[in-house]
Amino acid sequence: MIFTALWPSLSLIKTIHLNFKRMTMLHKSHRFEARAAVLWIAAWGVLLGGVIFLPPPDFTRGWASYAPAHAVLEVASVAVAIMIFSIAWVTRRLCSNPRVLLLGVGFLGVALLDLSHTLSFQGMPDFVTPSDPEKAINFWLAARTAAALALLGAALMPQSVNSLTSNRNTWTALAVTLVLVVLVHGVVLFFPHLLPRTYLPGSGLTDFKVGYEYVLVAAYLLCAWRFAYYLGKERAFSASGLMAASAMMAMAEVFFTLYADVTDVYNLMGHVYKIVAYWFLYRALFVETVQTPYLSLQSAQAKLAATLKALPDLLFELDSDGNYLEVYASEPSKLTAPQAELVGRNIRDVMPEQAVVQCMGALEQARKQGHSRGTRIALEVPEGQRFFELSISKHVRTSGFKKQGAHPSEGFLVLSRDVTEIVHQERLVEYEARLNAAVLEVESNKATEDESALLRHGVELAQKITDSEVSHIYFVAQDQLNLQLAAQSTTTMLGCCTSSEDKSCSLSQAGSWAEALRQRLPVMINDVAQDANETVYPPLSRLISVPVIEGNKVCMLLCAGNKPQNYTSNELDGLNRTGFGGG
Repeated sequence: MIFTALWPSLSLIKTIHLNFKRMTMLHKSHRFEARAAVLWIAAWGVLLGGVIFLPPPDFTRGWASYAPAHAVLEVASVAVAIMIFSIAWVTRRLCSNPRVLLLGVGFLGVALLDLSHTLSFQGMPDFVTPSDPEKAINFWLAARTAAALALLGAALMPQSVNSLTSNRNTWTALAVTLVLVVLVHGVVLFFPHLLPRTYLPGSGLTDFKVGYEYVLVAAYLLCAWRFAYYLGKERAFSASGLMAASAMMAMAEVFFTLYADVTDVYNLMGHVYKIVAYWFLYRALFVETVQTPYLSLQSAQAKLAATLKALPDLLFELDSDGNYLEVYASEPSKLTAPQAELVGRNIRDVMPEQAVVQCMGALEQARKQGHSRGTRIALEVPEGQRFFELSISKHVRTSGFKKQGAHPSEGFLVLSRDVTEIVHQERLVEYEARLNAAVLEVESNKATEDESALLRHGVELAQKITDSEVSHIYFVAQDQLNLQLAAQSTTTMLGCCTSSEDKSCSLSQAGSWAEALRQRLPVMINDVAQDANETVYPPLSRLISVPVIEGNKVCMLLCAGNKPQNYTSNELDGLNRTGFGGG
């Protein structure tokens, strides 16, 4: 039986929803909110019809005549109206939608007028002048007019309007609202004879009052229709919530066109609907100013966190002095120190001097130009020596800004990309270019230079293509036990074998560079142990030595040493390809 009684109402709700969807051609960004709003409007509309056409239950008799009950309902609506103003005012500099400010300031006036209406209700103590039904109705109509004007302004405001959000205009709007509220109070309290009659004892509501309520109903319905229009466009504000609030206010006003006495049950239901309408409005502004931005912020933070996790580069935030403020690293092994230890430290504490100079220069460029790109630094990290390319942008840190004693500070976002492989490839290409040029030079000089000049030319090329500080060529005797210096680079002093004038020595006297003769294989040593017989200057710290083999015997050694970085197989291959090394 209960289901049968509810079925017509449920069918009506479904029909309203379907027709509304067809009428407005809902944009997908409103779909969820609009569906909920229409269902609420339909449900309260069905309740409106039930209250009007069905006799009131016995337990509701006398409620509306109870002044404290009216006061509680009005105080609740005033509280919600103050919440509407508060949330709009506090977020006025963060929310760019001028509708929010207009509604917030407008409902401050509504709250003040509703409060005066409460204090003027029949049975309440004198509020400046004696309380009576007509005085309360006048404040009521003033409050409803203020609400209608605020909603109409928000509904009819063009999308392009944004000037209301300036600081000067917000205070101007607040001042105008308060001045109008004061003027209304002056007229209602001291010059009520200037206003049309709204209530007559013994006969109830006047035609003016009822007609004015219908005008308010029409104004609220116009607002609801206008907000429904925005549902067909991409979401720019909570049009669904404002539509629901406008529709609920229209339904509330319908009750106030019906009651014959200020204590009628329709009066009570009208106040209930008004509170619900205020709540819909508050909810709409809350969604607009708090919930939507907060959800957007959460989404942005989640995307940023995912981006940082997927980012192969290192990201740092530095202040203008080079102190680490934030560190993001998907590969901590590329940091010069553990991530937790970097925050609060200065780059001078964890980087070599040359890298610090380069970083501070890039920060200075970013300070002047807004950004800096392309600076490369070399750092020793747990993985070994790595090369990083810096991209820096300047930004203003606003943390704590506008607090007492706090000022905006200059900061820098530094993206550090590991370009070690790129650097190695660039060096390899450069090395290949030098090597090819050296090979061609050797081949062209073989036919034109004598042996002495060719050997001198050879050590110079060996020094150049291996990026070494020193280089030598030694002849090896047929007995494979004695060596003689044939040529040396200009940076090497005499005494490569012994201090003898013929620059010769035995294999037993030769130093580390002669390992290639002992092993009859190319030798690469990147950490040379100093030998007492080694008289070469400067002392060798790294070396490569390549034997030239003819007829199963080593006839010559080509040696290079003291490259700034470790030698690799590329240098050995290069010496072979010049024509001096390898047999």
